[in-house]
Amino acid sequence: MTVSNINMTYADGTSLNGSSGFTTSGLLGSDVVSSVTLTTNASLSGSSRWNVGTWSITPSAASGSGLANYSITYDPGSLVVSPKSLNTTGITASPMPAWVYPTAVVPSARRISTNY
Repeated sequence: MTVSNINMTYADGTSLNGSSGFTTSGLLGSDVVSSVTLTTNASLSGSSRWNVGTWSITPSAASGSGLANYSITYDPGSLVVSPKSLNTTGITASPMPAWVYPTAVVPSARRISTNY
């Protein structure tokens, strides 16, 4: 049994699929592997997604029909997680037109009488 290699982009929603993420050879008649447990040694990011890098996928615990008649050999696969593109958009600033600024109101000067 051989695990299918997975190439993905960080956080694209790809998961290990124990129902179809493998191939088999040598089964006879109606004997079939219906599922396999797939695990990876990939470390997780703070958002619980696999970190960028190359990791192994390890198969085990095949289940199906007629499998007691076989000595199952498991061949690992690889999980390659590529960086996700990050797009940023800047804000263009321009001077405010003069009509936006309110006109300041300055009170007129008055002479204060000090004669009593």
